[in-house]
Amino acid sequence: MKPVLFLSLVFATFAMAHCSTAQDSGQRGITASREEALDSRAFFEEVAGKYKIAKAGGEVPHDPETATASFKVTAAIGEVTMPYCLPSGGCDPGYLDFPYTETKVFVTRLPEGKSEYRLVFNDGSVVQNFTATRVGNSLVFRNLQYALTETEIGTLVHELEKITVE
Repeated sequence: MKPVLFLSLVFATFAMAHCSTAQDSGQRGITASREEALDSRAFFEEVAGKYKIAKAGGEVPHDPETATASFKVTAAIGEVTMPYCLPSGGCDPGYLDFPYTETKVFVTRLPEGKSEYRLVFNDGSVVQNFTATRVGNSLVFRNLQYALTETEIGTLVHELEKITVE
């Protein structure tokens, strides 16, 4: 038997003995969680409220006016406001609108109340991806295509703590 094939068989045997699937009882170790589609309005209902911005882009907000974010549910869209100020100055108010008909949301429910979300906005001409991780009142929201400049795209991460429910 070739060494590579032997090692593959050993690893596969180990994995089968120590991992389980979502259908398993989870008694053998790791339980895989499955990503499921979630109604986009339901996502905004889950996270609706005002949040203190602990960090935006790795920086603590330097202006009280840009230190809060909000998620609102309306009849047709989820409204998000997450300001971001560059350390050198200049601020983006961070308005994001997510029409429910153009936004797909997927969720993975993990142990201890942790939820991971993947949002895909597609209006037919633009596709944008976002992720969010929620544990209790904490929410980490990632804009995966934030326009840093006219030619530079990066990921903008907001670390949020819920202060009110809407």
